Amino acid sequence: MPSHPADALQALEHRILYGLSCEWDAAVASLPAAHRTRMRKPMFRLGEMSATLGYWSADQELICISRHLAVEQPWGDVREVLLHEMAHQLVDQWAADGARLEPPHGKTFRQACRLLRADPAASVGRIPLSRRIFDPAATGPDPVSRKIRKLLALAGSENPHEAHVALTKARRLIEKHNVPKMEERRRAEYVSLFVDEPALRHFRDEYHLASLLLRYYFVEGVWVSAFVRGKAKMGRVLEISGTPCNVRVAAHVYDCVRRHIQQQWRQYRLRNRISPSRRTDFAVGLVEGFRQTLEKAAAPAADNDPAAVPVPIRDPALQAYLADRYPRTVRVRQNRLTMNESVWAEGMRRGKCLVIHKAVDSDGDRGKMLPGGQ
Repeated sequence: MPSHPADALQALEHRILYGLSCEWDAAVASLPAAHRTRMRKPMFRLGEMSATLGYWSADQELICISRHLAVEQPWGDVREVLLHEMAHQLVDQWAADGARLEPPHGKTFRQACRLLRADPAASVGRIPLSRRIFDPAATGPDPVSRKIRKLLALAGSENPHEAHVALTKARRLIEKHNVPKMEERRRAEYVSLFVDEPALRHFRDEYHLASLLLRYYFVEGVWVSAFVRGKAKMGRVLEISGTPCNVRVAAHVYDCVRRHIQQQWRQYRLRNRISPSRRTDFAVGLVEGFRQTLEKAAAPAADNDPAAVPVPIRDPALQAYLADRYPRTVRVRQNRLTMNESVWAEGMRRGKCLVIHKAVDSDGDRGKMLPGGQ
C-alpha cells in the first residue's frame, strides 16, 4: 500500500467522505419519486474491515466503506460498493415489512440494486469490481481475451503485412467469440466499468476513442456523472458495459492508446516545438489513424466486393441491458473546432503505426491509483 503523509491522508479521507455524500445525492435523485422520498441521508464513515468492502447499519443509519478500498482503489470500485449498500438502505427504508424477512441479498434487494444500477455482488468478500474483471486469480483463466490481446500485440509489428494479418485475426476472433452467442446471453452476463478516473473536463480525443471502442470491441458506453477526488467536485467518466471478456479487451485497448498518445505527443512536441494547445489535434489524428487500420482489418476479405463497408455489429441483449441500466440518456453533438491540419496529419500517421502492447495476465497497475492521484 502506498504511504501518504498524515495530513494529506486526512485531507484525502475528508474528500472521499464528501464524495460519498455527493454520489449518494446523485443516486437518490435518479430514483422514482416514491422511492426517493423514503430515503433518509445517512452518515458516512471509512473503517478497517477484513470480511467485506462495506456495510449498511440500519440502527445507526450509517454507510461504512473500507478505508483501504476508498484510498487505494479506483473511484468506480468505491462507487459500486456505495450503491450496493444504498440498495440495502432502500430495502430497509422503503420496502414492505415482508421484504425484511428475505435473505440479505434476496429478491427485493436485487430489485433495489436494479433501481440504483448497483452490483449485487459489489461488497462480497474483499474483491473490488475491477479486480473481479481483470485479475485471473479472481476470475479464472480467460483464454479468449488472452489470445485476442496477444494478437493485438502482434498488430504492432514493424512488418506491415504481419501487423495487418494479426489485427485481422484479432477482429475475426472477437466476432467469432461474440456473434453466435448474442441471442443466448442474459442480463447477468454483463458488467459495467469506468475506463479511467472521473474528471471535470474531457478532450475531443477521449470522445473519439470512446467511439472507437463502441464500434469495434463489442461494448457499449455512457458518460456518467461521478465524483472527482482530486477536485472535490462531481465530474464525468466513460463507463463501458459488456461481457467481462469484451470489457477486458476494450479497457486494454483504451489504456494502450492513451499511453501511446502521451508518448508520441511528447516526442513530437519536443522535436518540433509545437504549442501545447495543439495536443488535442495530434491525439484526434492518432485515434483516427488507428481507426483506419481497424477499418481495413474489419473490411470483407472477398476481393469481389471491394466497395463493401464494414458495419459495426451490435449486441441486442447488451443494448437492452444498457437501456435498463440507463433508461434516460441524452446524445450530445460536439461543435466542430478549428484544428492544425499538419499536426492532425502527423497524429494520424503515427496512429496507423500504433503498437498495442501485450497485456500482463495479472492485474498489473489497473485497479490502483497513480502515485499521488487523489
